[in-house]
Amino acid sequence: MAAPAPLLAALSLLVLPHSPRVSGSCLGGGGEVSSSSNDGGTLGSRAPQEETRVANIRSKLMKAFTARAYGPIDEVVEESHINIPEPKQGELLIRVKACSLAPGDVRNLRGDCDLLGPKTPFTIGGDIAGVVVKIGPKTPPRVLEAEKAFEKVNEKFAQREAMMRKKWGELEGSPPLVPSPRPLQIKLQNYLEDKKRIANSTPGPTDRYRVGDRVCAMFDFRPTGGLAQYAIVKVKNAARIPPSLSFRKAAALSSSGLAAMLLAKSQVKPGDRVLVLGASGGVGTHLVQFLKKFGASYVAVTSTATRLMTSLGADDVIDYRTEEWSEIEKYQGRNRFDLIIDLVGTYDSWKKAKRLKVLKGGLSGGRYTTLVGDDRYMQIHSMMDVLSLLRRYTHRQLWTRLFWPLYPRYTWFLDGLEPANGNLDALLSLVDKREVKCVLDPASPFRFTLHSIKKALHLQESYRGKGKVVVDVH
Repeated sequence: MAAPAPLLAALSLLVLPHSPRVSGSCLGGGGEVSSSSNDGGTLGSRAPQEETRVANIRSKLMKAFTARAYGPIDEVVEESHINIPEPKQGELLIRVKACSLAPGDVRNLRGDCDLLGPKTPFTIGGDIAGVVVKIGPKTPPRVLEAEKAFEKVNEKFAQREAMMRKKWGELEGSPPLVPSPRPLQIKLQNYLEDKKRIANSTPGPTDRYRVGDRVCAMFDFRPTGGLAQYAIVKVKNAARIPPSLSFRKAAALSSSGLAAMLLAKSQVKPGDRVLVLGASGGVGTHLVQFLKKFGASYVAVTSTATRLMTSLGADDVIDYRTEEWSEIEKYQGRNRFDLIIDLVGTYDSWKKAKRLKVLKGGLSGGRYTTLVGDDRYMQIHSMMDVLSLLRRYTHRQLWTRLFWPLYPRYTWFLDGLEPANGNLDALLSLVDKREVKCVLDPASPFRFTLHSIKKALHLQESYRGKGKVVVDVH
């Protein structure tokens, strides 16, 4: 006697394998893939399907180092497995090969500027180099969204037609019992198709790149997404890497090298005598070279890395542990500096400079330029903090221009991260021609492991790096 149908259905459920599940959230739980099976009765023929399903889930995830909250490095940084992002219009998906760290990465981790910084959890790092694996669509997002909405309307229209056919017992091939698409729907469909055709035929910024191109890029507004196997970058922030440059050096140049080039280009004048405060970091090691390139006649720096600074072109290296730069006699009187560039970030430096012992006054062309303001650990937690910051620096810049004979001209340089207009391409070209050296910290590159990433972040936080801190991503 044949077994009843319900019994056969129940038996089939017992022998089918369970589906795999992804444990944990995308960021917090690590996205590990696990599968459970029965104690017995699993069909051997289903095993390859199970493995394929698990492999498909894993193929959509990537390894990344994220901050689950704001706080100390050792407490908030963790290894995660998150979804591989999809590029939008004007974006590239990069297989990351190297990521360089910057002071902004540490500020983000601590939550110093949480009003303007990324929301947790987020992927650490912003400056990267790698290979293009996917290019975003040329069609504008609004057109794509409208197209999806139009498809839903058509789907509902088809469902309504099928329902009415069923209700009235119509055959599949018979004429529809509902009205054909209205003229407005036809116009909308034609409009969307025209928009897509125009977008795809019009040259755009993404046309510069092809899948497989070696590129480097800096962060857009907030430095995030770099310490991951894949990252999204804006086309406007990217540049093609010359064949002679490694991924490590290209990643190191993306923001620090660019800031150094633009700072020197806009602030130095031919024949200037320049003092750089805090010249051993990622910006300073490149700035010393650009100052000489753009016409400075004499460059002195404060640093403990005497040999490194001399090799980069510095005429004098002041060891700040044993000498006070504002009191050195050989830099007083007629030998005062035309320009002091502050990369340390303390109000005390400005106080010393405006005494005019070693810096010329405004009447003689003396200038004081800072890249970091009065405090390298500035706190921005509310709009009041933003307004207070703007008031302080705007007031100082106006004051030194009104009373320029008495004070050196004060400038807070904020235009150092502008990769557009070919700036990043120009920088890479100079390094490719060996006119400028890319300087990496001796401890670089760091490995793509949790222990090594934390070590790199601690070095960046200490401000004791001698060049750029770079991580190899694999």
